[in-house]
Amino acid sequence: MQAQNTSTDRQAIAMLKEFYVAYITASSEPPTTDALKKLAALPKKYCTAGLLRKINAQYQQGHLDADPFTQSQDVDLSWRNTLVVRRDVRGANFYSVTLGDDISRFKVVIQLTVLKQSNSFRISSIRSFKYKNF
Repeated sequence: MQAQNTSTDRQAIAMLKEFYVAYITASSEPPTTDALKKLAALPKKYCTAGLLRKINAQYQQGHLDADPFTQSQDVDLSWRNTLVVRRDVRGANFYSVTLGDDISRFKVVIQLTVLKQSNSFRISSIRSFKYKNF
């Protein structure tokens, strides 16, 4: 059973890294129509329908003042180099994503839940985050 969990964790971590590199890259592009379409397609590919509905409801109600995936208003391409994804031992399917570092004077740790749906992994919730701006 341990080997299966390790394989599952590796797949979930790989999916989160793939999502965040693509999301950071797309978020940093000039806001052309094509770039915005590309950015909007990423959560649809990597998130559950339930999470997308929750995020859309929060936007419509004016409850989001930062990007839900980066917990920031701006994106820095250097975050691709500081990106760290780890299994969070506090619960099954829990992972943490760290963007930034102490050197860059910005650091955010985002805790996510990942579920397997139809042979692929998807982000199912954004549980919490810790933000540090020096």
